[in-house]
Amino acid sequence: MIMKRGFFVFAAVLMAMAIPIFAGTGENSANTVEYELHHEAKPDIVDTVSADFTAAKTSKTNDIRPSIFTRTMEIKDKKTSKTVVRLKYLIQVDFYESGSFRAFYGASSPMLVIEYAIAPMKLVNIAEGVKSATGRYPCTSLTYSYSANLCTTEPVTAKVGKLLSGAGFRPTEDLKPYYIATVFDTGTIDLYSRPGK
Repeated sequence: MIMKRGFFVFAAVLMAMAIPIFAGTGENSANTVEYELHHEAKPDIVDTVSADFTAAKTSKTNDIRPSIFTRTMEIKDKKTSKTVVRLKYLIQVDFYESGSFRAFYGASSPMLVIEYAIAPMKLVNIAEGVKSATGRYPCTSLTYSYSANLCTTEPVTAKVGKLLSGAGFRPTEDLKPYYIATVFDTGTIDLYSRPGK
């Protein structure tokens, strides 16, 4: 599987990239493939791509099995490299595999969640989506996107505020400021590589 995407955080544009992710083999096998990406343009951002292909007989019907595509992104303070936020974006897909043929028979339930934060935070103004690249199923390519604002939910200490600022958050103008950041990600998940891509 090839995952290509453009990644934006705090209005910074990072280069698109392709990541191969291959499904497990064997009817009773389960395979999670994971890649960690360090961006040269924004060394304070580390994100991980994983695909969990659940292949147990009990969850597999007519060679179609539910699988999860997950992108994990860490936002770090530039100076200390300390993680201030870790986000997960999950997409449920109906994955078909028979011999060498693979296809998506559906995709649903995109969900962006905060897995870890240095201070209490919430996601607001969330927009999420996933669809067939051709507009119909079955297909071999999905497009996905999300955008959201990350906001602290209570005042933070000066030390935490410094780390948040170092990771790209901006403070409000209050006496005890809250901190806000915007994240946006868009890309494609391809089961087969394309010529020239």
